Amino acid sequence: MKAIFATILACLILFFSAGFKIATHYCGDVAVSSVLTTNGVAEGCGMEAENAKDCNSESPSVSKKNCCNDDIVNLEIEDDYQPNEKGDYSVNVAFVQAFVYVFIHNLFDESQEVAFKDYSPPIVQHDILVEHQSFLI
Repeated sequence: MKAIFATILACLILFFSAGFKIATHYCGDVAVSSVLTTNGVAEGCGMEAENAKDCNSESPSVSKKNCCNDDIVNLEIEDDYQPNEKGDYSVNVAFVQAFVYVFIHNLFDESQEVAFKDYSPPIVQHDILVEHQSFLI
C-alpha cells in the first residue's frame, strides 16, 4: 500500500512540475479550440493561412485584418523558494504567548469545573428521526 501511494505521489509531482500550457485559438471573438499541450501551440482553424496570403500579397487592394489569435495560459509550478542565508530568524512573541497559554496552561489547570458533568439527559419519549423520516446517509 505504501509503495502504491508513493508511486501515485511521485507521478503527481512529475505531472505538475512538467509545466503544461492551455492553448486557446480564437477566430474573431469566438473560442474555436482549447488544447492542453506542453509546447504551447494552438490548433488553427485554417483561416490564418488565407489571411497570411492576403497580407503577403503586394496588390494595391485593401488587405484584411487577421481575425485569428491565440491565447496561451502557462500552468506550471513556480519554484521561487529562497532560503534565508543569514540564519536570521525572528520569533513572534504573540504566537509564543498564545501557544503557552492554550496548550500548556490549560492542560495542567484543573481549577475549571465542568458544569454539566453530572447532568443526565431526559428520557426520549419518541424517536424524532424516525417520525420525521430524516436519516443521515
